[in-house]
Amino acid sequence: MLVLTTPASREALQPVLETHCGSRVQLREGGVTIEGTAYDGPAIATLVSCHRRDQPGSVVTWLYAASPQAATTVARLLFFYGWNSFVVFQHGKPSARGEWEPSQARMEVLIDESVSDR
Repeated sequence: MLVLTTPASREALQPVLETHCGSRVQLREGGVTIEGTAYDGPAIATLVSCHRRDQPGSVVTWLYAASPQAATTVARLLFFYGWNSFVVFQHGKPSARGEWEPSQARMEVLIDESVSDR
């Protein structure tokens, strides 16, 4: 799922973003904060991908741009950055990118050695 948005809809989008990405991303009027680092200015656009909590095996990706010009500049590049959890563009060029830390979800397998082959 791909969601395109600007500061005009950030208040409606933030709760949805938090549902899937937790507190990693904070949308702001003049930019975005990703894992505590602020990126500001009208030339900022951010591509963020998180696993959908309601659809296992599915990802939701947001393009959040501080201005229409920032979105237009990076629109053609969106599908080249699918391997990153986030990419911050400034003036159409990547200025930061990264991967989310793996979740703490674990799978535990118990092997009962008392069961023999038949």
